[in-house]
Amino acid sequence: MARHDPALSPFNTASRDVMQTWSAADPESSWQWLASTPTHQDGWLGAAEGYVEGLDHPDWQGLLGKAGTLPAGEPGETSARNRLRYEVAMAWGHEDPLAALASYGPYSSGPNENPRPMASANSAEETQITNLVTLVDRWINRDPGVAAKLQAWEPADQDRDKIFGSVALSSSMREETRQQVRSLIRDPQTAARVDAQIEDARPSFLNTAFFPSLDQAASGGRR
Repeated sequence: MARHDPALSPFNTASRDVMQTWSAADPESSWQWLASTPTHQDGWLGAAEGYVEGLDHPDWQGLLGKAGTLPAGEPGETSARNRLRYEVAMAWGHEDPLAALASYGPYSSGPNENPRPMASANSAEETQITNLVTLVDRWINRDPGVAAKLQAWEPADQDRDKIFGSVALSSSMREETRQQVRSLIRDPQTAARVDAQIEDARPSFLNTAFFPSLDQAASGGRR
């Protein structure tokens, strides 16, 4: 189930590897450590990823419920609750992306919660969109076949075309899978804006692709 986060620091990477071994051998003790350790302690982010990765045949829905028992966090700090929800969704999606997205959505927003260190969204909605883009991006980069499965995704509270457009514009997206993601966009105007941005971004593909950029393109660059 290895699908490591490339953004982790070397210390968090080591912590992840240790926790992965620990959770495989003793899920309960490793959970108690994760649940009782503050997120600002060195290594916690890696440990959260490693805990999920080490579990054998995990109950994904049950794990989301356990994550809900963790602290929501103070404003401006990483939320243990949302970070673990994100890690569960990331791992689950490699098996069943539609089920992961359906279950992750209702859990994935909160005004004080910042589950991804790189997320700098100004609202709960933008945070949720950024997280969904990151999930889909990493799933498809690992397994391009996920794109076909996502054809049936019908989110109740998000614009799927804007999410797929942002994934198609991601600098981490391999060129051979970029068009697969682009084909998931249904709205012709959104598709045209994405096509124009793809052409403008070549060959460097700067990663300015998240949700707000599509809105900017629609308004001629105005916020």
